[in-house]
Amino acid sequence: MGSAAARWALEDGSQTIRGLEGPGGQLVASLPGLNKNPWRLASWGDSRANFSSQASPDVARASTVLSGVKTPVWASAGRDDWELTHNFGVSGDLASSWDLKTRTAGKTIAALCASDVDIVDMHIGVNDWDAWNGSSPFYATQVTTVANDIIAAIREMVKHGKRVIFHAIMPQTSTGWGSNAAEKQAGADESSELVRAEISTMLGMAVFVDSRAWAKDASTGYAAAAWYTDDTHVNLNGAYREGKDAADASYSI
Repeated sequence: MGSAAARWALEDGSQTIRGLEGPGGQLVASLPGLNKNPWRLASWGDSRANFSSQASPDVARASTVLSGVKTPVWASAGRDDWELTHNFGVSGDLASSWDLKTRTAGKTIAALCASDVDIVDMHIGVNDWDAWNGSSPFYATQVTTVANDIIAAIREMVKHGKRVIFHAIMPQTSTGWGSNAAEKQAGADESSELVRAEISTMLGMAVFVDSRAWAKDASTGYAAAAWYTDDTHVNLNGAYREGKDAADASYSI
């Protein structure tokens, strides 16, 4: 006869792990540290993460309107155990500035890591590629530099106990990229894949969200107009869909 093994015990009607249960369904080991209600969610990155207009990153203390065309809002809406509490998004921000001490309105990574935030919804990297001139640094160097800056920021957050949802660098239109558009789009994709590989080593603490398959026009490889409000930013439908991708992926952290 085979022996029955213990299995994860879930809260009723949810995917929240509360411990391990034995063959008879009894709870044999609880994991209270895993369960918080609500989990505090922050955004971090560039304009795609900047979901409100107030100066302070602390949404809970600000009278503000959340933007429905920003992914973190819909990521939070997709989980009934999350509360969107902080906005560390800075429009135009670069991955290379991840540790900048003078980041706008005190939205520094040090402030994020010192906060009571549990989970970070992260969007960064597109502006680094947008600013690339096509020759300096060399393409391969730019690919690894952007990836390494993103990875450094993720490691810093994880080191301080934050769980991280990183979104692949989303496509732009060829007009949005401007000169050297094909190389920039390809480079952004390559940088994203390097970050994906690193995140695969951070099980339970970070997850890679890839919305590029639906966000790209299959015939051009650039941003699909149906999901975008301009050459760079997703529209309401795009934000909702990318937010759902994030919420769905978050159950692994």
